[in-house]
Amino acid sequence: MSNRKYSKQFKLDAVLLATSSDRSTASIAQELGIYPNSLYNRVTKYRSELLTIRSRAYVRERVKTTQKGSS
Repeated sequence: MSNRKYSKQFKLDAVLLATSSDRSTASIAQELGIYPNSLYNRVTKYRSELLTIRSRAYVRERVKTTQKGSS
């Protein structure tokens, strides 16, 4: 494994593979030639960002519903 720079697409594909597979993150990382900890950190960041996006969407929907109810 090297100290390479990976494209955003490669990183996203690696995360999607790790989150949609029954295989371990370590085995996927080994197959892709990257450090397992690196992939684990990307997956954690992805999940955190996804949760933030979903939370914001939920809040926006609640605000819309509340505004409609008070009109």
